[in-house]
This record gives sequence, C-alpha cells and structure tokens, in this order.
Amino acid sequence: MRRGLLPVTPLRPSSLRLGNRLRDALPSTGTAGVGALLWGMAMGASAFRNLLLYNWETSGRIRLVVFLYFIGGALAFPVGLTLARLVSRGRHWQTAFAAAFVCLLATTLGFTGGLFALQYRSYYAE
Repeated sequence: MRRGLLPVTPLRPSSLRLGNRLRDALPSTGTAGVGALLWGMAMGASAFRNLLLYNWETSGRIRLVVFLYFIGGALAFPVGLTLARLVSRGRHWQTAFAAAFVCLLATTLGFTGGLFALQYRSYYAE
C-alpha cells in the first residue's frame, strides 16, 4: 500500500454480519464519555457565544438554551461517532473525517431539535 492511504480500520472476515459490524463500531465507554462532555461543551459554548452576539436580554432563557445545546451535543456524540465508524469502515482517513463531520452534524441537529421540541411542547402545554 502507498504511504498515507491506509484504511481507518481493517476489515475482518468475521465482521460481515450487522451485529458484528455494530459491535466493532461502538466507541469505548471512556471515549464516549469524554467525547460527549467535550462535544456538549463545544455546542453549549457555541450557543452561548451566538446568544451574546445577538444581545439576548433574558439571562434565564440563555441558560436554558445553552443547557439544551449542551445536552443535545452530549447525547448526540456517541450515536454520531458510532454511525461515522459504521459508514467509514475500511476506508481512507479522508472519508472517515467526512463521515464523522456529517454524522456528528446530523445527530447533533436531531437530538438538539428533539430537545427543543420537547421543551416547547411542555411550555405550550401550561
């Protein structure tokens, strides 16, 4: 193989079944925990920065929005990482990077949007 074009994870003959592929793609507990904490903090900081740039007046609502973004990012990271590993198995690092970007984006949007939907549902139910 040429230098720099090594696959991300080698394909094993025993991992052709979906259950084995999913088990191989699952991140370790430490990776999932630390990554979820860091990704959640990054999403919360991003939301906080944007809210401050738009001069939100209500500090209580800022805390709620930042918290929802933090939780959405933290819940999305393990799922997004698993999906990225499933999609990029045996491919080059460029493909793995793109898959991680797309999967983390999609899962973060999904989880954060779901949390916002639950919050608005409970707000309007009162």
